[in-house]
Amino acid sequence: MPQPSWEASNNTWAYGYLKFLDFQKDGFDVHVTFQKDKQVHASIYERDMQDQKVSPPGNVWMTVQTYGLTITDKDMGLIKTAVRSKDLPAVTGYSTYKDFFIDTSNAKAVELGIIAKKPTTTTTATFDLKSDKDFPPLG
Repeated sequence: MPQPSWEASNNTWAYGYLKFLDFQKDGFDVHVTFQKDKQVHASIYERDMQDQKVSPPGNVWMTVQTYGLTITDKDMGLIKTAVRSKDLPAVTGYSTYKDFFIDTSNAKAVELGIIAKKPTTTTTATFDLKSDKDFPPLG
């Protein structure tokens, strides 16, 4: 399964861009910008035949929470306008493209320190058993 590519930014305000090149329609640019002030947004541009931006970006801000980024369904709809619906590479292991988009964005946000890695919870039971007499009799 293809993965988004990473492009470091030359701008002092941004870490870089997670680019979804294998998933965008011809004539579009879809990427997620990770800012150093810990804000994250997705940008959607239309491009001309010379690969120049021809429309202002449709920027949608992602909500940064402690353990993950979220995006509204309405904003995800804007992103989907630039995503290929035909011949879209399979996003194995995900039920929707949105899940894939959010999960890969979260992974980069964790790597950059924008969000914390979600802790895994394990429950360990400990017992101090002295003898079988500590158990009530069966039946």
